[in-house]
Amino acid sequence: MPYSRWTLITLLVLALVGVCMEAASGEIQPAAHNAGVAGVQPVVGSAETVSFSQQPARVGDRAAQALGVEMTINTSITQSGQQANTGKNTLQRRQQRFVEVLEVDDGRVRRAHVSYPLSRLTSTENDQPGQENVQAVEQKSYFVTREGQRLIVTDAEGSIPSQAEYEIVVTGLQNLGLPNPLIKHLVGKTMRVGDRMTLPRDIAEQLMGFGGEFGRVEQFELQLKSVQQIEGQQCAVFNASIIAVGEVANPIRIHAFGEVAIETETCRTVSAEISGPLTLSVAEHTPQGSFQYKAQGTMRFAVKSKYGHARQ
Repeated sequence: MPYSRWTLITLLVLALVGVCMEAASGEIQPAAHNAGVAGVQPVVGSAETVSFSQQPARVGDRAAQALGVEMTINTSITQSGQQANTGKNTLQRRQQRFVEVLEVDDGRVRRAHVSYPLSRLTSTENDQPGQENVQAVEQKSYFVTREGQRLIVTDAEGSIPSQAEYEIVVTGLQNLGLPNPLIKHLVGKTMRVGDRMTLPRDIAEQLMGFGGEFGRVEQFELQLKSVQQIEGQQCAVFNASIIAVGEVANPIRIHAFGEVAIETETCRTVSAEISGPLTLSVAEHTPQGSFQYKAQGTMRFAVKSKYGHARQ
């Protein structure tokens, strides 16, 4: 039986996690843990309109980032009308990351240094205690260079890292140095509190990393909720709604809601929290009988970033 289907579910949800790490980010992607943001205050005068601009990347730009992900999936398999298997899987991920820009080309990051004070993954099955696994990048640092459409990753000694390390680094920094499609959609735009913005499907899918077997975005909508001061910067706070579906062979459906806070002067993401249910149901007919696969669960992630500049 194709239990690998549950692997596809996990990959699809982790692809969704990328949406707020990529959405409205600057040349360095933000990330984070914990939903609450300290020091949040309404803008003096209760501004009802806001405009967006972007600053070019500079050598010495720094981002302190953290990411928290929680996902629970309940699965059941029915064979010829009889329940054959049930299960519950829980996935938790925690990561802290520091990024510093080392080289800039035409206002975009060409080379950066990234380090991981913390990177851990916990997976539990059927409510059994799970062990938190230290990922290969924890307590290590890397140099990441943009060469056209490729990212070149080396470790602190200049050597090629292991495949496991490379995949974690590239997955988190895959858009380093590339123009962000959501930034293109925001820069120069003026919005009023209550305004909605529905992103074109191709932009949404590029942001979320969807396509092929992982499915497509049906809707990605942002509604301006308020304008606030966060960490001394004016930010636009959006209500976010995302609907994504899998392809015919993997008909998963995700409908997630949350908030995204974006600096108006830089289009960098300061914080985000997204959560929602996911469902899947598919039938297969084989010589061994008819199988019905069902999965229901929830996913939640929170991101938070702080930005600065290295002292000269």
